[in-house]
Amino acid sequence: MPVGEFTNCYAYACDCWDPPNGGNGGALPGAFAGAQVTAEQGETAETYANRLLLGIAKDVAANRLAYGSSLNVTASIDTGDGFLIAMLSNKVGFHFLRRGANGFWSWKDGHPEEPASTTQKVVGTNAGMAMPVSDMIFREMVGDSKGSYIPAWPNMTFRCYVRITGATGMKVDGKSS
Repeated sequence: MPVGEFTNCYAYACDCWDPPNGGNGGALPGAFAGAQVTAEQGETAETYANRLLLGIAKDVAANRLAYGSSLNVTASIDTGDGFLIAMLSNKVGFHFLRRGANGFWSWKDGHPEEPASTTQKVVGTNAGMAMPVSDMIFREMVGDSKGSYIPAWPNMTFRCYVRITGATGMKVDGKSS
């Protein structure tokens, strides 16, 4: 299915291809449940990350699904009967990635012009090569607590995995006007 015109990283990670109100800046955690989360002036990165996770939890509940989360980047990554997303954030923004049924990570940077990515130019032994992002490469990309290997994720820290069960995607929404 093609990515919709207003699909951002959160909508892509949740497999929601054309979120309502996406034209107002893309989908936001919590917006589907009527409790959109945006960064607040003077808030710490940790507080914002906690509110983002709460927004995801509210969206999951509004979709009548269940979820579990892990703060450990080296945690077991079993999607069970659902799907897995990873959240990175700093004090002013967020980025989400999705682990596909094939075991590789993919994401969408921004909206609407950016296509979804399934490869990354990696560092280390294979520096500069575009490679599918396996769990091992994903952990290498975010394991130093910064998404500094990827220009679109400046100074973002891995915050958590969220495993959503009972579905392969969920509905999300954009910022209300």
